Amino acid sequence: MLVAIGLIATRIPLGFYVPCVTAIVIAMAVVHKTAVWERHHTARYPVGVDLIPPTNPSSDKFDRGQWEHMARETAPSLQHWTIGVALASALVMAGLYVRRRFFTRRPVMPYGQLEGVHAPDATMPSLGDSPQ
Repeated sequence: MLVAIGLIATRIPLGFYVPCVTAIVIAMAVVHKTAVWERHHTARYPVGVDLIPPTNPSSDKFDRGQWEHMARETAPSLQHWTIGVALASALVMAGLYVRRRFFTRRPVMPYGQLEGVHAPDATMPSLGDSPQ
């Protein structure tokens, strides 16, 4: 979804900021109800996410709800990184825009009159150029 929005935003002037805002909105929406997800997922896998009963302690990697709890702790971290990268990208592009807009060298007029270095026109006309 974010890639499609990014492709559409390439046609808009200053459209780089549209995917940045969209990434922030998506990151906030994904972690909105992680507690509900954790409860539902724990109820779905009653013996743990690896489906190995606790009677086999050598193969049971996760306790009931342990994997879901770790996933719930990871989601806000990913949210913070996504928001940070989106804001940093927008800030860099804003800096480049300001630099290009206000701090570039002005172009020289391509067809302006150029001064030349030459001797003064103080030579006498030649014999063939004399007025009659």
